[in-house]
Amino acid sequence: MKTMDKTAPRGDANASQKGFTLIELSIVLVIIGLLVGGVIKGKDLIDNTKTTKFIQEVQAYQDAITAYEERYGADPFNDTLQRFGEANNTDSATATLRLRIAGLISLAPGANTPTNAVALHVFNDSITFLAGNVMAGTATNLGTANDTLVCFEGVPSEAAAAADTKYDDGVANTGNIRAATEATAGTAVTATATASFGTNTATVCALAN
Repeated sequence: MKTMDKTAPRGDANASQKGFTLIELSIVLVIIGLLVGGVIKGKDLIDNTKTTKFIQEVQAYQDAITAYEERYGADPFNDTLQRFGEANNTDSATATLRLRIAGLISLAPGANTPTNAVALHVFNDSITFLAGNVMAGTATNLGTANDTLVCFEGVPSEAAAAADTKYDDGVANTGNIRAATEATAGTAVTATATASFGTNTATVCALAN
């Protein structure tokens, strides 16, 4: 008696095990390359936008200090008249408060009234203030004891150099914009000029023009 072979036809085994062709692999690699390139391009665009914003912030804070001096006849770091009812202090926190009460810099994030909370720049690190005669180092002091320095901590080196080139002489330890050594975050920097803005981050101190 003849028995029926009930086994299903196997077909071409090679058909189910077929891999990518060179053309398909090329297409996949091109797509991956485009995605990676897009991510890098997007990051570059964000970085460039932040650098532009930082350059504007440096100028804005220099202008704020100048405006305070012109309006009140004293610099915000050393103003001792307690014109706003603030403490008679010469420190970064009090200078920040004075500039906020005067409406010359923005309020702290989430605040509805002026406070002495540390201001933050576009790269999300501290903005502090110093007397203008304390920038020691390889070049002369930036200003006198009656001037106010504004210092931006934790700034990417390229952005720091770009700001110096845009508004000053492009040299890290001369002019009105200089690199300085870093101190504790949120406090005034150790005001010693350094020869470069480094390769990672830098502290940038600027004197009002």
